[in-house]
Amino acid sequence: MAVNQLVDAQDTLHPVIMVKSTPAVILKFTPSMLLDLDNTLTLGVELPLNSRWSVQQEIGWGNSQFNLWGDDSLYPHKNNWRFRTQLRYFIFKSTTHQGGWYLAAEYFRKEVFIRQVHAFGRDCNPITGTCAYFQEGILRTRRRVSAIHGKLGYQWILPDNRISLDLYMGGLSQTYR
Repeated sequence: MAVNQLVDAQDTLHPVIMVKSTPAVILKFTPSMLLDLDNTLTLGVELPLNSRWSVQQEIGWGNSQFNLWGDDSLYPHKNNWRFRTQLRYFIFKSTTHQGGWYLAAEYFRKEVFIRQVHAFGRDCNPITGTCAYFQEGILRTRRRVSAIHGKLGYQWILPDNRISLDLYMGGLSQTYR
């Protein structure tokens, strides 16, 4: 028979339900990614491994049609997605259980796909750069970003005990392709 223990907040500091001392999966929503230039609707899960460690996975998808920065007129057929895996270690938890400091390492990946009508020069002179004619066609471009981040952060539990706010800063090692 499993014994359930209820705890008040949905964050890594206080897992919601413990069944036989196994932490429950925590569902996450990242609204700040909607403000990014390559905005995405980002959802994630976090699994507390024990009282100090947790692993988190986020995935997001975006389209130029719901971009807040007017990107839909410039790139009407733009799609992008992002992927983030993070490992956290809580170095200090407050005695009031309202927050805690953590260190994190994460891998981040973003892909941006754009499909647009483009004019391609045909029979071009390599010396002068002039072309005999131009042909319209579909140009597909892809931008890929990969990064590894190190973070120091603090996680607060808001007064309603069901939402937490996570603020962090850190450095990165980034590669573009």
